[in-house]
Amino acid sequence: YMNKRLMFSAALVIALLSANAQKRAFTIEDLYRVKGVSSVSLSPDGKTVCYTASSSDLKNQKSGSDIYIMNADGSHAKALTEDGKSSSAVWSKDGKSIFFTNYEKGTAQIFRMDLTTCETEQVTDYELGIGSPVISPDERYIAFTAEVYPDLGADAKAIKARMEKKEQGPVQAHIADKLLYRHWTSYNDGRCNHLILFDTQTKTYKDLTPGNYSLIFVVGGGNHLSILS
Repeated sequence: YMNKRLMFSAALVIALLSANAQKRAFTIEDLYRVKGVSSVSLSPDGKTVCYTASSSDLKNQKSGSDIYIMNADGSHAKALTEDGKSSSAVWSKDGKSIFFTNYEKGTAQIFRMDLTTCETEQVTDYELGIGSPVISPDERYIAFTAEVYPDLGADAKAIKARMEKKEQGPVQAHIADKLLYRHWTSYNDGRCNHLILFDTQTKTYKDLTPGNYSLIFVVGGGNHLSILS
């Protein structure tokens, strides 16, 4: 028994010495090689998981994210998207497809992918892009946030036209008489963050929070796509 303990202790010391010999400072290159995992969603039958994997390219100063799928036990992981512009996938109620957010065309929109054929269809086409989307249990309605001019409501075409007119005007200035007039590097310029409801059957958008104020928190939060239960 004592000999076995001594042999085990010797092996442990050797392993620790070997580990210490390989130690080095953690570098920025190491950090950029680490992939982040978020928006994990379990299939209705509990057998499969889809998630977002984000990665960074230090040399080209770029980052991106894609949708992955794997068995619930962690086996057979594979990428469903490879454009670096997809995230926040959730399962459909029948478990045969997933909803996810993609901004390959310039603005964030919701897409649906058939997992049998891998064919993808675009669900939303809101010209301003969408934020914090949430899908109703029957999958008919999608609620999301967007920056709109209060007097134009959910009319994305009119809002975009006013924004373009301002950008092309002879005077480039930001005028503000109240908070919050700037978020990080983006100026509101009279726009407010409102909750918009999209009806997938009628293809119409409705401003659920009309008025000259901004909505700060919504169900789902951040850029996370979810289905209400």
